[in-house]
Amino acid sequence: IRSPGGGHHSLTTSPCAATNITVGAFAAALAMVGGISLLRTRTPFGQDTSIGVLLVGFLAFAVVVARQARDAWTRLGTGTMPAPSSI
Repeated sequence: IRSPGGGHHSLTTSPCAATNITVGAFAAALAMVGGISLLRTRTPFGQDTSIGVLLVGFLAFAVVVARQARDAWTRLGTGTMPAPSSI
């Protein structure tokens, strides 16, 4: 897999890439469960509302992260991010 400069992506080609994704997903799940518990005990929100509030928050966070990644690729001179199949 080639980067815009012609080198290789070390994160996507490393054998630990799947482990990194799994650890990140586990951390996000723990944050979601903890946040739901916190919202249910400290606010008058029910379980469904707590889940909805956190879901929207995580979605907004993902949009910000994706935007930053796109901006980083643009600064590298490619103008666009590579297609998911090429990563």
